[in-house]
Amino acid sequence: MVSLLAAVAMSAPALQYRWIYLMTNFFVEKNVEDAIHLVERGEKAGYNGIVFNDTKLQSLETYPDFYVRSMTRFLAAARSHHMQVIPGVCPVGYADSMLAHDPSLVESMPCRNVGFFVRKGELQPMRTQDGLFFNGDFEASNGDRFPSYAFQDAPGVCTFVDKSVKHNGAQSMRIEEPSRAKETNGNVRIMQRIPVDPWRQYRLSAWVRTEGFTNASQTRMLIGDPKVHPLCFMELGIAPTQGWKQVQVVFNSQENRSICAYFGVWSGGKGKLWVDEIKIQDVPLLNITRRPSCPLTMRTEDGKPVVEGVDVEPVVDPQFGNFPWKGEFEFQHPAPRIKLTPNSRLHERDRVFMDYYAATAVMEGQTAICLSDPGTNALIKAEIANVTKLMDPDGYFLAHDEMRVIGWCGACEQRHATSGELLATNVRTCREIVRAVKPSAPIFVWNDMFDPYHNAVDDYYLANHSLKNSWLGLDRSMIVVNWNSGNAEKSLDFFAKRGHKQILAGYYDGPVNNIQAWMKSAAATGSLVGVMYTTWAGKYDDLEAFATAAWGGPR
Repeated sequence: MVSLLAAVAMSAPALQYRWIYLMTNFFVEKNVEDAIHLVERGEKAGYNGIVFNDTKLQSLETYPDFYVRSMTRFLAAARSHHMQVIPGVCPVGYADSMLAHDPSLVESMPCRNVGFFVRKGELQPMRTQDGLFFNGDFEASNGDRFPSYAFQDAPGVCTFVDKSVKHNGAQSMRIEEPSRAKETNGNVRIMQRIPVDPWRQYRLSAWVRTEGFTNASQTRMLIGDPKVHPLCFMELGIAPTQGWKQVQVVFNSQENRSICAYFGVWSGGKGKLWVDEIKIQDVPLLNITRRPSCPLTMRTEDGKPVVEGVDVEPVVDPQFGNFPWKGEFEFQHPAPRIKLTPNSRLHERDRVFMDYYAATAVMEGQTAICLSDPGTNALIKAEIANVTKLMDPDGYFLAHDEMRVIGWCGACEQRHATSGELLATNVRTCREIVRAVKPSAPIFVWNDMFDPYHNAVDDYYLANHSLKNSWLGLDRSMIVVNWNSGNAEKSLDFFAKRGHKQILAGYYDGPVNNIQAWMKSAAATGSLVGVMYTTWAGKYDDLEAFATAAWGGPR
């Protein structure tokens, strides 16, 4: 082992950037102390820079005195230990910290021709699609098979009728030991085709209980269009063992008149899961977005305009973008009701139709910011100016990664551009804003959203149209921080041919020696200038071992 590491030290290319990645919150005193200790360790191990992400950099209009003092202490420690400091800025894909200034800038999807009728002084939804998930209570069964489903994996093997454990009614469905489903590689699911109206918001919910269910994190409620292209990417947050808990996802039907709704677990596992009372209902006006570039229009059945403040009270969702903190969104609350004004021209049973936009989230509430609204560029300018004044950084790291909702809102639609073109313009604008403040500072960017062998592709999550050609927004002076080890040679070669230097974002809480083969591939392109110890779990136990594996230790 010693001789192998010595060989690595002899053969490793000269690395200009030897970085540590840190996610932190400098509002907490202990985090400041931990960061200072990390740079002390880093210098001894041969690192020369630290990339840090602190959402306070984006969410605060002005930095309080104690935060400035904390940052000053950290910067002084880093520079005394010969460590460059590079802040993460412009997190347009994980945008809650930016949206804290203006939640209405959230990227939103259109809802069209959504119907309401007047009843008892308010607009109530025309719930034409309520209860369309048939046999969602699993009360109808034939042996261990449940009718009304297009398919059911492994009946009598992994899916069963359970009359003793249920949330309501006489029985539920139990999923047990998914790994026994050999024919489906451990996937155990039910699926039902459901009619829907186009461009509507829907909520799919279920009650779930688990007992030693090892693959709980792979339990999903998936929504697909008739070609099974996903329309929803929300996580359920199910624990391996838990009592009955209601889980739900919210989705936009887009142009579809039918969907495929799945519930189940993917990739096997052990243990038991019970599901009961699956329901689907429309939830109009949930997290409705109100800004000039996301207009709301209302009309009666015969086309007469309905006016806010004249016919109805202002149309808002009081919980929009403020739970649990401003800039964050949740989708479990009831859809808002809209009251008529005292002198409304609407009458009982009149019908009203609305076009509007609603905030969209993926995973566990991840939201993106609109790439086209002028308000976004204003926030970016303010952030770069504030960060520069606060810390005069040694570079800027554009946090343009995993942008999963792009190109739907009114501002984006008006540009008649693909998601790739929108992203190219945005990253170009970010670069220009940085250059105007600090012309000589290096700019770094994650590879994934600009990589045709990673996320810059067709059909990426909820990106509207293709993300191809997003890379045209990258100036060759920008240094790409590449984490595409799964398609390393093609990815590295792509950016190298475009003239970019590259840093490898390695480790990811795995074996430290994985970096060596990746570095060899990168070195062959002539573009390798650095590596970064990258941990999502805040695990720094292997900091020194990674340095030894990557460049042979201190330099």
